[in-house]
Amino acid sequence: MEFSRLVAAYQPAQVVFVKDCPVQKPSPPLPSTQYKLTGSTGRGAAREHAKMFAERRSAPCFMLSHTIHLRLLFTAVLAVLCGQVVLGQKADSHKKNDRLMEQGLAAEGSGDNKTAWATFDELITLESSAPDPKAFYHRGLASSGLGDPVKAMADYDRAIALGYEYSPLFIARGSLLLKQGQNARAVDDFSRAIKLRLDDQNAWKGRGSAYLALGHFRDAIDDLDQAIRLKPDFLDAIVDRGFCYGQVGQFTDAIHNFDLAIELDPASHRAFTLRGAAYSRVGNNVKALADFTRALELVPNDAYLLLARGTTYAAMGDNQKALADRDRAVKLKPDFAIAYLARGGSYHSLGMHEQGFADRTRAIQLDPKLPEAWCARGSAYYLVGNYTAAMSDLEEAIKLNPHYTEAIDVLTKAKAKFVEQTAAASAAAATVPKSAPAPVAVKPAVVEPPPAPKVEVAPKPAPPPPPPPPAAGRPSTAEGWNERGRALTKAGQYPEAIDALSEAIKINPNFAIAYNGRGYARQLARQYKQAIADYDEAIRLNPRYVNAYHNRAAAKHAAGDQAGSDADRAKASELERH
Repeated sequence: MEFSRLVAAYQPAQVVFVKDCPVQKPSPPLPSTQYKLTGSTGRGAAREHAKMFAERRSAPCFMLSHTIHLRLLFTAVLAVLCGQVVLGQKADSHKKNDRLMEQGLAAEGSGDNKTAWATFDELITLESSAPDPKAFYHRGLASSGLGDPVKAMADYDRAIALGYEYSPLFIARGSLLLKQGQNARAVDDFSRAIKLRLDDQNAWKGRGSAYLALGHFRDAIDDLDQAIRLKPDFLDAIVDRGFCYGQVGQFTDAIHNFDLAIELDPASHRAFTLRGAAYSRVGNNVKALADFTRALELVPNDAYLLLARGTTYAAMGDNQKALADRDRAVKLKPDFAIAYLARGGSYHSLGMHEQGFADRTRAIQLDPKLPEAWCARGSAYYLVGNYTAAMSDLEEAIKLNPHYTEAIDVLTKAKAKFVEQTAAASAAAATVPKSAPAPVAVKPAVVEPPPAPKVEVAPKPAPPPPPPPPAAGRPSTAEGWNERGRALTKAGQYPEAIDALSEAIKINPNFAIAYNGRGYARQLARQYKQAIADYDEAIRLNPRYVNAYHNRAAAKHAAGDQAGSDADRAKASELERH
């Protein structure tokens, strides 16, 4: 019976015709009794059926059915083979992409930016329908290495737009933004990098550098502290932190950081230069001179360093050596107005006024918007007694910088001298008897400095207005009050800053940064006892708050507690190393 079913299932089709078109339909099944092959009757029946099958196989309908079956089978086999080909092509494509990525990363690791760029570019072209953001990131790195920041920025933007949340990507774009002077955007990128990886010292260092560029030196110090805590030998972060300490007037802390940097790298000319500047600010010209000289041994043709050492020589009274350094700076940078300005000062100090006026006039020609150049030439005119010319130059300096204290002071003196000179001339004329013959005027044989254009004497300028206060509006959060307090401190409005930071502490009594900020405002207001109390609380809340230790050390030193100051500096150094 089973055999009968099998035969029925595979029996050939019959053909019917519909309008001369053959259409297949299955033949009716054969009776199973026809396949009982027993006896002579069975053998005869079998022969009949074999004959019938032979006739059917030779019929056109059978040939048509057989052809259709073959075509269907061929189509199925072809589909399977094509699928295998497609899968194989995809596998080959993935292998090629992986190979290109490996080759690109190898070239990038060896510093071959040109090969890396070409490899990642080929990979991006192959993956145009489904681009890999990682390839855009690495092509951006290669473009940056080749000195093409525009292409690099485009690739970083594309990688981020594709959703690549990768800390080094945001660090790379933030660094590029920092070089372009887009410091606020750089802060945002470094902040995103920090959120992705709190343990990435490069993200903290990058944001610290961005804050430094914005002039937010306290914020920069906090971020650089964190970068150094993660990487105690982070040379650039240590140097930047020293620079920030110098900018807020903590020169002892600045020098300490530069000491650490020089221990790590005795060939760091930047650390020697900045330490020399810090020594100069605290009046230690001998050590400043030694550091500038060492830095010049490392980079002999640095015009800025030569000017710094020249200024130190001038402060020590060695005007000849000062002139020599400043002359070298002019030769190295012949279009540098500051170099002419400095050399002109040396000429005047040596009594060579003609050369001095020539240099300061050249500085003004190179940079007419430089108030220091106008002030310097005006001061020189004042010293040689040409008060009219002095007033003209000093008024121009003040026009360019209304808060230029030095120019305002010299202008006030020049006006007073001019009034005295005019009054003396009038008094001398009044003492001559009316009957006496007029005296013969004799031109004095005095070499006058080059005359300046005459200008009307302006009234005494009003004192410069105070810095504008922070924007109005009452903050609603501790962070908002803290930001206002910092802005007020920077503007020199210490009582208002203390009030704002007190509001921040009232909202959040555990806000260590606000205690540190209020302590700093109190320190600047010479309220050393209260400042130390605030630093104590900041350290209690955060025992590893390096900046608070440095600030408390400075406050204790100002209050006369040298032992306590030394202890705090030692603790800060210990924390910085660990």
